[in-house]
Amino acid sequence: MALEAWHCARRNGWRFSLAFFSAAVVFGVIRANFVAFACWAGNAPPPYDIRGAGLGLGFAHAVEPFGWAFALYGSWFLAEGTLRRTARWRGEIFPLVLLTTVFMAGFAYAVEAASAPMGWWHWRVANIADPFIYAVPTVGVFDWASVAIDFFLAFLVVECSLYRKSPWRFAVLAVLLVHMVTHVVGYRVWRLGHVYDIWHWVTMWTVGSLALWGGPVLAEVPGTGKRPTLWGGRFDFVPAVAILAMLAIVAYAIVGVSGDLGLLFSLLPLAVGLYLAAPKAPFWPALLLFAAASIYDLRFLPALLPAALVLLYSNRFLRPPAAAARWIGGAVAAAALLLYVPYSMSATTRWEKLARLVRTSTQVQSQGRLDEVLAHQRAAYGLICKYSGGEELLVEIMRTSWLAGDRENFDFAARELETLGPKWRRAQSLWASRSLSVFDGSVDRIRHGQDKPRK
Repeated sequence: MALEAWHCARRNGWRFSLAFFSAAVVFGVIRANFVAFACWAGNAPPPYDIRGAGLGLGFAHAVEPFGWAFALYGSWFLAEGTLRRTARWRGEIFPLVLLTTVFMAGFAYAVEAASAPMGWWHWRVANIADPFIYAVPTVGVFDWASVAIDFFLAFLVVECSLYRKSPWRFAVLAVLLVHMVTHVVGYRVWRLGHVYDIWHWVTMWTVGSLALWGGPVLAEVPGTGKRPTLWGGRFDFVPAVAILAMLAIVAYAIVGVSGDLGLLFSLLPLAVGLYLAAPKAPFWPALLLFAAASIYDLRFLPALLPAALVLLYSNRFLRPPAAAARWIGGAVAAAALLLYVPYSMSATTRWEKLARLVRTSTQVQSQGRLDEVLAHQRAAYGLICKYSGGEELLVEIMRTSWLAGDRENFDFAARELETLGPKWRRAQSLWASRSLSVFDGSVDRIRHGQDKPRK
């Protein structure tokens, strides 16, 4: 983040750099505390447990606001770089926010993939697996992405647009307020998911539709005489170095720590973003490569999204007149409903199946039918996101397998646990436990990183 702050100051002056990063950190503190309040109001624990978080800022941990500030600037850098290659972008705000949202999701995908293996944080709540995103919780990806709409859109309107002189400019902060209220309320709307799921989808598709129409543009920043920009000089490589350093850490977590090579999917959206932002990189090879790869495996599809959005946005200016663009925007908004309804209903169906499996597993366990318990637990594990709620379920599979003397299922659960972090590399030794109390005590010590399991 220090590299990014220095780069921003070189491009736009220290006043602007200080305004952006301090506002982003303050926003992060407020948002994290609001999430904690929503959990308290719902009588629920925080959705994730941050280990060794250090400095606390109310109910927030410093890693959250500083992490979001770093990712926001990197996403802005990639978004502006990809828009510049259209040769038609003139500083319109909505396209910039839209692509920043996409790259914030890319940052989330990469960081969430590394968080559990590296021991940064662990998700307490289970999430349903997603065919487009490998192993990491989609709720985290969507919430990171929404930071761009909650904060970045508001910052640009208040600080960097012609609306900054309006007494109503702070009304845009209502977007954040409504988003947080949806998390406090949190109820399900028929089979369309929680109210905050609908809010995430509606806001992102609204920004996407407005991006096709054009809308307000960036204005000159006071004191610099020019609109804010992150490109156009000798130091454009600095944010790219910061992003590459982060991707290197994620790659180390995947290859060197977890060994779960499927997590390499998480690197693709940001890697493609860096490629597209490069001024002279040919555009079509990336689009065709990932379009073909997505036919083979849907998990390549998130990497296709940045290139597809750039293509769609550039066509908005190259071909359709204004009236046609409005029709295209309306068609995109309608397509959002057609996509969301089956997607959300499918997720609801999988949640209901998961609930039935867990309920049935509890019932047959009380009857001592351990083989059936294992079958239901394995089926439930196949439905949930591996890195959100997977740890608890795998421990239960391992415990049931030990009670049943089923070494095959025990080894399966132990191998899967090993990919969740270094502490679980001792899981195999639990098979030698002499009693259930020793087994449970050893699991508890492993979870808290206290000592080795005892026989």
